[in-house]
Amino acid sequence: MFFAQGRGESRRILYTDRHGDTWSAARPASFSGGTWMDMEPAMAPDGSYLVFASNRPATPGGAALDGYYDDKPQPQRGGNLWRTDRRADGWSAPVRLPDAVNSGSSVYAPAVAADGSLYFMKADPATSHFRLYVSHAARGRLQAAVPLPFSDGVTDDYDPAVAPDQSFIVFTSDRPPSSATTSDIFIAFATPGGWSRPVDLGIAGTESRFDPDLSTLYFSGPGNRVQTFALRAWLAQHAKPRK
Repeated sequence: MFFAQGRGESRRILYTDRHGDTWSAARPASFSGGTWMDMEPAMAPDGSYLVFASNRPATPGGAALDGYYDDKPQPQRGGNLWRTDRRADGWSAPVRLPDAVNSGSSVYAPAVAADGSLYFMKADPATSHFRLYVSHAARGRLQAAVPLPFSDGVTDDYDPAVAPDQSFIVFTSDRPPSSATTSDIFIAFATPGGWSRPVDLGIAGTESRFDPDLSTLYFSGPGNRVQTFALRAWLAQHAKPRK
């Protein structure tokens, strides 16, 4: 399991291995040295590569990226998405994803589908709110990112987690019926006519992640404590089969 640790503009990605019912001590990932704000690691479903957000410069020797969201500049807290590939001897040096994805300096929260399509959040330049985008993979290349139709920049939508087959997406939003002080987790389904209207799961939290068989949703709840939601049971009662 990979996760980020740190505060402010200095964060690094760590990992821990599971052995039966226990986890090893966390160790730094070789591709994340703690110099930059590396965070939000997302593994490809087949485990062959990992995408993460970072404020590291696009070219060596540059300054940390500045962001802009919440209607104000965010010095050294910008973000672009980077990829590192799993190799026999470890992980490759991170490579910045193309401008088709990184079209601004406030791009975060990647989620990787089985076909290589990439979902993420990016600050809308018109509203300064976060919107959800997808860059579809075609012939091994990521295409120009497009916003998801239900994410219009009027409210903040962030932290997407997508099913490997892209049949549904889970994300956090402050849209109604979220309260004035919390943001709820929503789910939307892929249909023949496009994405369905998002449904509130009735839980407040951020940074959603699935377990491998999609039975459990993990998220950061109040007090930044990891909590779980019985996703498979909810889907059995509410999801409609695609036609």
